[in-house]
Parts: sequence; structure tokens; C-alpha cells
Amino acid sequence: MASNNVRMKIKGMTCQSCEARVARALEAAGAHRVIADHRREEAVFRIEGEIDEAKLASAVREASSYSHSFHDYRPEAIEALQDETQHTPD
Repeated sequence: MASNNVRMKIKGMTCQSCEARVARALEAAGAHRVIADHRREEAVFRIEGEIDEAKLASAVREASSYSHSFHDYRPEAIEALQDETQHTPD
């Protein structure tokens, strides 16, 4: 099964707690090695097989409902990244 590196732009994260909440939600949706960054407004992760954008976006939106400060996490764009470990320079 193919593995994809993915970047997801996410508005609404404001702190490290937000990052942790989003990371847990993405992991529950099947992502691995999640790094969420509120300053960059994104999460980068690996996913096995096809990228189910709706499932990932839904997980992030649902994570905002568990925020005690009522953050509104808004997934905006999902982008498959090139796997740098397999890239050979010209």
C-alpha cells in the first residue's frame, strides 16, 4: 500500500493545546507522524493509501468541538507532498 506525505492547511489553531488536539484527531483518522503547527497554520503527516480529504477534514472540525476555549478549526486545503526520501537530485 502506498504511503503519502500530506500537508493540511488549518485555520483557527492558536496554541500548543490546539496542535495536540488536531494531531490526536488526525491520528484517530488514520494519519501517522503528525506535526501540527499553529504558527504555520498547518499539519504535516503521513497517510497510508488513498487520501480521504472528507474524513481528515471532518476529524479536524470535530476536534474543535472539544476545545474548552471554543476554537473553530477550519481545514482549508490538503496537498500531497513529494516524498523527499525517494527523490534523486538531477
